[in-house]
Amino acid sequence: MRLSARPNAIAASTSFMSMSKWSFLLTAASTLYAEAVKRDAYHPESKLDVSRLHGSLPDRTSSAKRNIKRLAILRPFSRLDVKALSHSFDEWDAFLPCDISKRIEYTVDPPVLVDVFLSYSQTFESYKPAIDHVRSIIDGFAANYNASGWEQCIRSIKRIECDIDPQMDIYAVHEAHTNRMWVHGPNQQFVKSMDMILGGEFGHYDAVFVMESDVSPVRQYWLDSLLEDAERDPFMILGSKYLGDSWNEFRSSLPLSLQHHMNGNAVYNATHPFLKELLNQLQLEEDTPYHAVPYDYRISQILVEGMLGILPEIPPDIVDNWSKSKGLELERNTKKFRALWDTYGNKNGKTGSTIVRESQVIANYAGTNLLPQHRESIGASLVHGGAHYESWDSLKCEITLVITEWCDGLASNLLSQIDASSHPFSKVILMIPHSMAQHDINALSSIQTKIDVYIKKRDSDFMDMCNAPVNTEYFMMTNSYHIVSQQVDLLFTNDSRRLPVIPFTRADISYCQDSQTCVKAYEESKQFDKQSKIIVQDFDMLFRTDLRDKFCSIWRERYGHESVPVGDLGIQDSLGPMGPTATTYTSFLSMRGILGDFYAFTDQGKKNTFKRIISVEEEEDGAYGETVLSNHILKEEATIGDIMNHVETYQLKSERYLGLSPSFTPPMVNLSTKSKQKQGKTVKKKKSAKQKTSKTLKGIKSVSKSEKKSKSKN
Repeated sequence: MRLSARPNAIAASTSFMSMSKWSFLLTAASTLYAEAVKRDAYHPESKLDVSRLHGSLPDRTSSAKRNIKRLAILRPFSRLDVKALSHSFDEWDAFLPCDISKRIEYTVDPPVLVDVFLSYSQTFESYKPAIDHVRSIIDGFAANYNASGWEQCIRSIKRIECDIDPQMDIYAVHEAHTNRMWVHGPNQQFVKSMDMILGGEFGHYDAVFVMESDVSPVRQYWLDSLLEDAERDPFMILGSKYLGDSWNEFRSSLPLSLQHHMNGNAVYNATHPFLKELLNQLQLEEDTPYHAVPYDYRISQILVEGMLGILPEIPPDIVDNWSKSKGLELERNTKKFRALWDTYGNKNGKTGSTIVRESQVIANYAGTNLLPQHRESIGASLVHGGAHYESWDSLKCEITLVITEWCDGLASNLLSQIDASSHPFSKVILMIPHSMAQHDINALSSIQTKIDVYIKKRDSDFMDMCNAPVNTEYFMMTNSYHIVSQQVDLLFTNDSRRLPVIPFTRADISYCQDSQTCVKAYEESKQFDKQSKIIVQDFDMLFRTDLRDKFCSIWRERYGHESVPVGDLGIQDSLGPMGPTATTYTSFLSMRGILGDFYAFTDQGKKNTFKRIISVEEEEDGAYGETVLSNHILKEEATIGDIMNHVETYQLKSERYLGLSPSFTPPMVNLSTKSKQKQGKTVKKKKSAKQKTSKTLKGIKSVSKSEKKSKSKN
């Protein structure tokens, strides 16, 4: 559970801070190809489709000699997952590792000898529950060895200990950018466990399968399938890249080595000489900033640096602090890794084998929320990670969608497309400005949908959450800058309580402290519960209507019926007022001590329920007199070429939409009096800039044909 790299722990900061410290912008295969071409040792026949890293060779025939005769299954655990290790063997009862009949009545080759190693990160003597659980597992195995259960697939279960100092047995994800030792425990446990298993004390093993307690079998005979997969083609590491959806919105901006790294839950070829070099390198790096990278990700960095010469990304604060304390510069190992790659990884090298191969049996979904329909679609026999939840049940609860409309009838986008989405909403409440023109209201009312739409005029801005007349058990919120996603998957716990599972962000982790927006949200989260560390986005919350009513009653007692200046809430440097939010709602429930009675939370990533179609830039322009709709129409209907050739049409649309609409009061624009005065100079500058833009547009027609051709070539 902790030994391999948790994808969201590494990538979440990239997502939250727009690809900050860990990110490496590499968006096209052509870029990778160009990097490889620059190397004087590049071989034209081995173009980078990552085939040199992840290869596929012809299947061996059934008569080929078996390479794996002895397999070690390494099951690492720490104090945090002692119980999880015990429970994980229960899954082996439900999904047998092997076809027992074939192991007993074999006719050709004898079955592969399989030993299980229970590896504790510290010493068994130092923690009694660890040795108690291990003894229970081993005693149960011995008692059932001659029965017809999974024990028939295993020759023995052994226990080993890594003797890591309890003070250094660390896996502190929230310190990943500042503490060089944040992942010391898992890194050391992997290296020490592999060293013990491959050291010869227990005999010779051809391969080691690292199987953490959160690797779950989902199909019968998973061990047989894994061994067949391992015999199919050569490999050094046989595993799975991250297959979940948590990276979807920013995957291409992640470092190449992270995108293609194999999760640590994998099969390692113990006979491959490159593996020994990698294990030795990991041990050598223990006292360097490279140790701040999870071992499986670090292996990928080494391979990519050796293959392409791309330097790894190490948290800069960790590098700076280490350099200052040691008085040293961080050593670059590109020459060393390139030599290793040319020796073991190059197709023309000594071994000619594939270094890393993707498994058809192992699927890495760490940091991913999985529903039953997702699990059923997974073709693998072993699934790593993935929090398992249940889907929304329409027979047990109804959900209303509350839409905040600010201007221009933008909600028509959402209403006209909602029937094309698979969603849980039984009705829609559209909260509109009190001053919205009747013809705009009629236009919204005329949109045909399969669900009922109710239109409600609001009395005050920012209070839609409290004022929406919801009569269903639950409701969700969005605004007219969004539409409903094509597929909405709400999560519920898979126990008898069936609680809604809400995505959240921890407010106290390092990448939150580096983000001004997140820091403000952190302060907001403490309005009711001073110890609150949960930040929930409004559009992710499934509000309970009865709890909303209690919360809003207290809100009004504290702050009145309108929104409140953010400064009164202890949040500094804000431009405008703030109303009740999902974060303050959860803080209120936490203060009452009932949050856990009604909700469960996950930081495993999420799928967005709503998709933004109006950009932030378009929204911001509304503050200066350009309504959102005008910008959206121009963006959709006018390409640069259209504007060049149809300046008069552009000006006509501007005249229709550029007037400041009194009803246009989105949250980021509804400024307080002081803020408006403060923004006065900025507004003038903005208008001046737009006047210049208008003059520029008039001269666009004079662009020469040669300039156009030059641009098109570029």
